[in-house]
Amino acid sequence: MTRELQLRDIQDAIAHFDRVFIASDFDGTLCPIASSPDLVQVPSPMAMVLRQLSTCPKVVLAIISGRSLKDVQRRVGIEAIYGGNHGLELSGKGIEFLHPDALRIHEHLDRLCDEIHHAIADWPNAWVENKSWTATVHMRAVPIEQWPALISCVNTHMFGKTQMFEVRSGLAALEIIPSLNWNKGSALNFIRERLGLEKTLTICIGDDTTDEFMFRAVSNGLTIRVGPYTRTDAEFHLSTGVEGVTWLLNQVIALLDTAPSRSSVWRAPRGGGQCRRAAATFQYR
Repeated sequence: MTRELQLRDIQDAIAHFDRVFIASDFDGTLCPIASSPDLVQVPSPMAMVLRQLSTCPKVVLAIISGRSLKDVQRRVGIEAIYGGNHGLELSGKGIEFLHPDALRIHEHLDRLCDEIHHAIADWPNAWVENKSWTATVHMRAVPIEQWPALISCVNTHMFGKTQMFEVRSGLAALEIIPSLNWNKGSALNFIRERLGLEKTLTICIGDDTTDEFMFRAVSNGLTIRVGPYTRTDAEFHLSTGVEGVTWLLNQVIALLDTAPSRSSVWRAPRGGGQCRRAAATFQYR
């Protein structure tokens, strides 16, 4: 049963590991949801802790988003592993990956986006975002009482196309994703296997239904659903949103700076811990 994350939960988990692999969603997890995807900004406290994590030798950080790879890279702007289009594309820490079957659906997706654009014309505040390998039908600016009719329209238009694409519900959005048996959980497992992180503590954080794939992929770590309480496969819940995630990540850094190594007694060097000292010399790009 999911329960609110407490400091003791983080302490108990980190006490058994030397390294931490953090896999996080972006929108709604590392930054607040905005009325338009273009208006999203990472708050300063979150930007600071992400910079610290990116330079901490005990942390591997991956940000896996429904946005395109270039978009999420530009908005975060630190050295990390990035996943775009729900993990269909990955980049960072020596990984350069595009799902091998993604290219074959590219032209079909372009055509489908044009068709849906015309199909939802009765809802002028709804719009289709083509992200090359996936697409999103944004509904946030549409009155909520009109969502059922809009969703029905999109689903009706997708009839007969399910062999190539599937529709997943998101936060005020519908995600159109290639039927490739690949998701954020697949991307998380790919990163762990490629970098040999299977026995590393995994902390998985997300706020959306598409993040449930990541939660189900993690068995040796902390899985945390962010935002208002909802049914989830995550073990823990953070009701305080992005501020709660900032608190969580700061606690991880503090605990890694003071925790002894499992193989030997680890002491922070003078002048501050490894994670904090590395962050002090990092220049934000």
